[in-house]
Amino acid sequence: MANVNGKKLNQLRVVNLRSELDKRSLDKSGLKAALVERLEQSLLDETVKLSDSTNVQDEVSETDVKSKSNKNQTCSCELMAADLEGVKLDIVILQQQIKASASYNLNTIKDLNSEVEITRLQQELAGEKKASEKLKTNIESLEDRATKAEAERDSLRLALTILMQDKMTKVSENIDEQSQNPWRNVESKSKYPTKQDESKKHDGQSAKQSDGNSIMDNERLPQINTRYYKSRTRVTKKVPKCRAHSQKHNVHELTLKKRVNPRRPHVMWRF
Repeated sequence: MANVNGKKLNQLRVVNLRSELDKRSLDKSGLKAALVERLEQSLLDETVKLSDSTNVQDEVSETDVKSKSNKNQTCSCELMAADLEGVKLDIVILQQQIKASASYNLNTIKDLNSEVEITRLQQELAGEKKASEKLKTNIESLEDRATKAEAERDSLRLALTILMQDKMTKVSENIDEQSQNPWRNVESKSKYPTKQDESKKHDGQSAKQSDGNSIMDNERLPQINTRYYKSRTRVTKKVPKCRAHSQKHNVHELTLKKRVNPRRPHVMWRF
């Protein structure tokens, strides 16, 4: 592999290769491999020409040497200028690459942020969808319950209306019967006695017991006239005058005045 300025051709940059080809008036288009091959062929041709010229000319004048040295100096300056231009071009290319990478990174960061935001929004949307579905289910269940409640209310109203109609019909029938038969005794009474009936029955039993006690006292006490004392209580009972009188004249209803003697503990009777 040939060398240019102490460097191998494959180590040179594309810019340097093109500048070398431009110096030699060669084609500088194509890829790096083609440029290297073209420059290497040119250098080989130059070395062959130089070897031929050295063989032909044994001696070289001083002027020729000076001219050659001047040419070499001009060539080295031109090469340095070309290298400087290549470095400048590389710097520009690097700046563009840095800007491109920075913009790419910025765009990547923006894309990542947008993806994170999109993911978060999707999660929130999924949660809202679940909540809306749950709310929809609750609303449907409430509607079903409301429908059932309305149906039950309507059925209860209908049953109440029917009961009221039956009650009114029975009441009107009873009123019609009473108006048609005003002297008819009402025999339809309750099978079970009420509290008033029980109280009346209890009063009747107590009255019978008191009547029996009064009759027994009347039989035991002598039939004498007693003085009148201030009566504290007054009780009216239906008892016979005496046993003989009741046997002879059946039973007469007499009004007895029960009087209490404050001086004596026993009870006296006056007929």
